[in-house]
Amino acid sequence: MTRKSSSRSYAIHIDVLDNTAEATLTLFDTASQSATSFQPSQTVLLLTTPGINTSTNRPTVYINANTLIEINPSIPETTSIRKLAARLTQKTPTNPPYPTTIFNPQIIATGSVRALYTLADLDSQARSSSEAFDGYLSVLILDVGFTRLHGRNMLFSDECCGQSIYKNEALGFCTWCESAVDLRLDPAVIGAVVDETGRVDAGGLVWSDDAWQGIFGRMPDEVGGLTIDVLREIEKDLMMKRVTLVFGWAEEVGRIAIARVML
Repeated sequence: MTRKSSSRSYAIHIDVLDNTAEATLTLFDTASQSATSFQPSQTVLLLTTPGINTSTNRPTVYINANTLIEINPSIPETTSIRKLAARLTQKTPTNPPYPTTIFNPQIIATGSVRALYTLADLDSQARSSSEAFDGYLSVLILDVGFTRLHGRNMLFSDECCGQSIYKNEALGFCTWCESAVDLRLDPAVIGAVVDETGRVDAGGLVWSDDAWQGIFGRMPDEVGGLTIDVLREIEKDLMMKRVTLVFGWAEEVGRIAIARVML
C-alpha cells in the first residue's frame, strides 16, 4: 500500500475473533512478517493496548507504539479460545438434542445452594474452568420467531443423512433415505435472550421438553397444531418478558442447556 508520503508499506490483514466479536487485525511492514507462523484456529494472540477503528461494519484492530503482542500466552484463556475455534470449525448440528445424560431436567439445580448467575458470570466461569456447573439466569426474551418460522415452514427441525429437515410439525421425512424423522422445536423460536451483562442468540441455547413446556404452557409437539393467530398471541406475550432459566453448562455440550423455565 502507498502512504500519504508516497512511501510504500506492506500490510497483512488477519481475521481474528474471541467469544464476543470478530475483527480484522492489520499488521504493517516488519510486524506483518510474524504472521507467516500463525496457524488458523490454533494461534492465540494477546493484544495489550491496541488501536481500534469502529467506523466500518467490521472493526479493525491495529498496533501502535504502545501495543504489546504475545503469541500463544500461557493463560487459561488460550485454551478456551482454541476450544471455541475448534467448535466453530466443526459442522454445527441443525438442532442438537438436550443433553439429558449430563443435566437431568428433573433434578438439576435442586440442591441447597442455588446460584443466580449473570450471562457475564456464566461466561467467566465457563472460560476459567472445565468443570460442568448449573444455576439460574434471569433474562429478558428479546426476540420470538414463531410467526417468522411458521411462515417458512420451519417451526421444527432436525437432520438425517447430513441434510437439514424443517417442518411445521414434529414429524418429517428424509429426502435421501425416505425415513421418518422425529423433529424437535427449533431453538430459533426464542431468538435471543439478554440481561444487564450480555446477550445469547438462539444458536447458544439448547432446550429440554420441560423448558419448552414451562415457557409455552404445552409440550413442544403440540405447538405444531396451533393456528397462526394463537402463535402470534404467544409471541406477543413472550416478547420482552423476564423469565428465570434453570441452566447447565458443560464444555462437551458447548451450549447453554436450559432445563426448566420459571415465568
